[in-house]
Amino acid sequence: MGRVFGAYSWADLSSKDYGVTLISRQNAGFILEDNKLSSILLSTVNPDSLGRFRKCPTLIGLGKYVFEYALYPHKGNVYRGEVYKRAQEYLNPLIALANLEGNGNLPPSYSFLRIEPSNLVLSALFKEKEEIVLRIFEIEGKDTKLHLEFFKTLENMHVTNFLGETLENSKPLMFKKHEIKEIRAT
Repeated sequence: MGRVFGAYSWADLSSKDYGVTLISRQNAGFILEDNKLSSILLSTVNPDSLGRFRKCPTLIGLGKYVFEYALYPHKGNVYRGEVYKRAQEYLNPLIALANLEGNGNLPPSYSFLRIEPSNLVLSALFKEKEEIVLRIFEIEGKDTKLHLEFFKTLENMHVTNFLGETLENSKPLMFKKHEIKEIRAT
């Protein structure tokens, strides 16, 4: 059997010129064997070992399942092919709402949030008390300066740990390779 590895939602097999990404909504893991990449669809167990769990209403491996995945061929390696973007687009499809009425007056085109360059990825955006919280990570292994445009002016921008405690001497706009930052502002 090949190497089994856990990956949250996608795995890529590529060279410098070409690659293929397997994106899966199951989150069970992947198997890499020789030049073959497979998604683990379901974790199963031996039914004889379930005796002590008979009182549980549902068990992994029992019932009907729907499996959803995408195969994304791309030019270049995982970074040049922007695999992480295609995976996020597939896993988090745009939800369009029509015929919404409101009291405001918005222009025909309006940007809520823009983050550049493209190797910085927003993984969370929420409001906590009076602060806007953005969790951003660098995906391509490059030192990068963040350019951030929000629909309103952000003040008192600072970096915190994931508990919300301010980290001293940390520059909110500068990212080291593969760095994750939680940025808070008012």
